[in-house]
Amino acid sequence: MSPSPEVNPFPRPETSQSMVGTSSAAVRADDVVNRAAESAHRAVDRVAEKAAPAVERLATGVNEAAAVMHQRADQLGAMQERWVVESRNYVREHPFASMAAALAAGMVLARLLWH
Repeated sequence: MSPSPEVNPFPRPETSQSMVGTSSAAVRADDVVNRAAESAHRAVDRVAEKAAPAVERLATGVNEAAAVMHQRADQLGAMQERWVVESRNYVREHPFASMAAALAAGMVLARLLWH
């Protein structure tokens, strides 16, 4: 294997006519990129302006739904508490009927679970 020729990592800048053309092309490319970026920014701004009311309506709807869900949860909690109190009162007023119902429910469950 022959050694590879050494390459200068710091070449001298050349000031030929081709470099001037390249510099002008770089400036034009930079202008094109800047205009494209500005157009993209304007497009994003337009989309954001149009999306903002929709996002606001969605947020309002979600907040209203959350409020309704909390209200329903409170109603269900109150209903559960009322049923527990009524069940306790029924058992206190009718202990034998409650025992018979519990026995019947136990027999039905045992029959279902064994087969």
